[in-house]
Parts: sequence; C-alpha cells; structure tokens
Amino acid sequence: MGAAWNAFDAATKNQKDAKAVNEEWKKFISSFTTARNLPKVVAGPFKPTAWRPGNSLTMTRNPNYWRKPQGGEDKYIQTVTYRFIPNTNTLKVNVLSGQLDAISSVSLTFDQALDLQKSERGRFKTYFVPGAIWEHIDVNTRSQKAKDLDLDDPRMRQALLLSIDRDGLVKALFQGKQPVSNSFVNPLSKLYKKDVRDYKQNVAQAKQLFTQLGWTPGSDGVLQKGGKKLTLMFSTTAGNTTRERVQQILQDQWKKVGVQVNIQNYPASVFFGPDMLSKGQEGKWDLAMYAWTANPIFEQGDLFKGEGIPTAANGYAGQNYSGWSDPEYNKLYKQAQTEFDLNQRIKLFDRMQTIWNAAVPALPLYYRANPYTKAPGLLNYTFSAYTLYPSWNAYQIGWASRGAVEVNQQK
Repeated sequence: MGAAWNAFDAATKNQKDAKAVNEEWKKFISSFTTARNLPKVVAGPFKPTAWRPGNSLTMTRNPNYWRKPQGGEDKYIQTVTYRFIPNTNTLKVNVLSGQLDAISSVSLTFDQALDLQKSERGRFKTYFVPGAIWEHIDVNTRSQKAKDLDLDDPRMRQALLLSIDRDGLVKALFQGKQPVSNSFVNPLSKLYKKDVRDYKQNVAQAKQLFTQLGWTPGSDGVLQKGGKKLTLMFSTTAGNTTRERVQQILQDQWKKVGVQVNIQNYPASVFFGPDMLSKGQEGKWDLAMYAWTANPIFEQGDLFKGEGIPTAANGYAGQNYSGWSDPEYNKLYKQAQTEFDLNQRIKLFDRMQTIWNAAVPALPLYYRANPYTKAPGLLNYTFSAYTLYPSWNAYQIGWASRGAVEVNQQK
C-alpha cells in the first residue's frame, strides 16, 4: 500500500477542505477494498475469499497470522461463511432448521431468543449475555422542521420522554431482563452515574412542558402551534420485530398526549447509509431508533461530542446524528480523553452525564442483554460486554470434535 499511501499523502498535505480530503481518501482505500472486490491487504486471522453482496462473505484462515491456537491450526475452524439475514424471523427459522452453526450478538430479538430457548433439544444453546449495547432514539435537532416543532428545545425532548412508560415496556417485552436507561454510559462501567434523573412516565408534567412551549390540543386532539401540528416521523431498521413492537407501543403512548407519530422504517443499508441519519439537516427523519455499542473498560463519551456532528465540511463523518452540541460537555469530553486518573474521570463523567441527562438529545430506552445461539461443540465462540463480539478471538474458535482446546467458556 506504500506507493498509493504516499500519493494520497502528497495530494492532501496542504488541503484544508475536509470534503476534498475525504474524496481523496475514498480513492485511496477503494483501490484496495470496495463493495465489489475483496481486499488485497489482510492482517487478521482470516482473509476474505468470496463475497456475494447482500448475501454472504466467506473467509479462510490466514496462515500468516501471528497468533497460533493451542495444539495447531488444523484443529480449529478453517473456513467461515457469514450469511446476511436482515429479517429476524428468517434468521430464527435458519437456527431451528440447523442451517447456522452460530449467530452474532446483534441478531435475534429478545422474544425470539426466549422462544428458541424452549426449542433447543440439544441442537443449539441459547445464551443471554449482559452487554454494552444501548438502545435509544436520537432526536433530530438540525432541520428546519425540527426547529419549527421545538425538537431543538430540551423541554420538548423531556416532554417526549416523560410521555412514555419505559418501565412497562421492558417488563412487557423483555421480562424486565433489560434495564431502563437514563444515561449513555453503560452500568457495567465504573463511570456510570446512578443518580441521574429517572424520567419515569409523568403525563401531567409532559403536558405542562408542551404548554410552556405554546403547544395546545387541536380539534382532533393533536397538539398544534402556529398552524403546525406536532407530527413526527419515527424510523428504525426494517424487519426487526422487537423494534417494530417498541415503535407501536410508543406511538400509542405519544398519541395519548397529543403527539402524532408516523412510522417509516428502512433496510439497514438505507437507514445507516450516507443519505439518511448523517444528513439530519435535510429533515428526512425526526426520531431514529438504533443501538450503540460502548466500551465499559474505557468509555469515551464521544457519541455526543460536538465535533462528531456530520456536516458537508467534515465529509459527513461522525455519528452525533442528533446534532446536539453543548460547550461545557465538549470541554469536559476533551479533558476526559487525556485524564488517566479514574477518580478524576469519574468526576468528569458525572458532570457530562448530568448535562446530557438534562438535555436528552436522545431518548434513552434500555441496556440490552445480547441473546445468541451456537451449536454444541463449537468452542471459544464467546463474548461479554468487554470483548463486545463473539468473534473477538477468531483464531481460537474451533470444534471439539476436531481437537480444539476450550479456552473461554460462555457463562
């Protein structure tokens, strides 16, 4: 990659336009990996050998990988085929029919996993692992519509949160096994602040906030102000049955306080694509529900940093899709990046979470327990909130029947 890198470096050395730099970067990286071709440079324990866009990716063991599993590589997985199954019901059928040896931690819905647990009969094992995945709803504060509907005012976002019953939601859908969230920091982290405000459902208080902002019920019951109705577009990834059920529950609860919510979902490739979330200023969405994976060992607080707002100037980089930016939060975030004393980091994050919790640029829902299944005898395909994904130790994954040695056991 040396020659291509040097050419990229020379072309961007004095370039101050972030968009131009990003375009040059795309030219550089696409010469080594694109959606149509396999990468030419590989450093991991497996290398891609077959790619069917939208269908599957096949990988084979990389003999040049520097780490070797106990007993020799021949006793461990040699080939892995990832299948992309966006519909969770289809995924469940594939598990039941034995078409899959294992699934990822972002796959089955919680209720499907509970159902599969009753149907194992030795064919597979279902696990529920407390994780670092946070389910939330970003509120678009950037578009003209957002400003017209006061979504850029924290009181509106607080009112939306106070209007819904999250405790009842997690009890009804997850048997209470996935706890309600009030912070972007995972409770497994030492930086988690337990005493931030808990936005329990309080319809009376929500209505007070709507009134403060000048919103009053119209003849049809929908809140209106200045000739505009409080009508919001609520989007998430299509085909995820749990998220769709959450949407329906919240839609009904918001309707009862006068907020009309319309549901419009998209395939993940579109929802997370270049023309959706990152371009909130265009008003394509108002509420966007998705998950964020944090690192409990070293929480950075970077999801809501001001410099992470995608703009044309930065090539639409960053994932602060809400567009929220707070000067004090940004200052504390930067301090925390170079603060290595745990007690001092706790103090910084205490204040960051207090600021965030008052502003609620995203409506926190719950912390997910990650359900997944794997076939008996598949060893070392394990994970936790700290390792994040079951393939974190890919070079050690293997079958007991071939002589693979168990190093990590899922609890």
